[in-house]
Amino acid sequence: MNEPQVLVLGGDNECPTIIEASGSTTKLVVGGFEDSNQVRASVTTLSQMTVACVSIDVGAVWTGKIPRSFGTIVVYVRSGRIEINGDQVDAFQTAIVSASACAGEMEILALEKSTDVLILAGEPLNQPVVTGGSFVMTSERDISIAKSDYQRGKFGIPFDHKLSDEAWAEHVKRQ
Repeated sequence: MNEPQVLVLGGDNECPTIIEASGSTTKLVVGGFEDSNQVRASVTTLSQMTVACVSIDVGAVWTGKIPRSFGTIVVYVRSGRIEINGDQVDAFQTAIVSASACAGEMEILALEKSTDVLILAGEPLNQPVVTGGSFVMTSERDISIAKSDYQRGKFGIPFDHKLSDEAWAEHVKRQ
């Protein structure tokens, strides 16, 4: 197992922003897209993945090239309403898209102003998936261990939303 880590992200060094002439803004949290001129977030992951926050002007279309090897793409609509692959998706709803079904290129049309989506995509891990509440592991035993660790405070301290990013980073380092 790999050691856990806490990263405070948000600056353009960690999470670059791509502003498109088509009326969208993409903030890369992890990874990147094949058509983003090799712009990538600085976060290192153990498997290939992309996490991006995308804001789209009403009537504009956001396009992103997703590797077919990613298999499944999750699009969560944080605000507004979108059309993706002919289906409309409202705020607080999730669309599950097959990378092969969209031929590796996904298009999202914003149907309302202030449309904001979260895109999650990655290569399959080809491992068992077991869930227990908010925990996702590979076995029931691992779920039990994670729950026990959480209850004993081994997952660290809850985020204090009153702290600045800098103060929170210092707080985490002291723990």
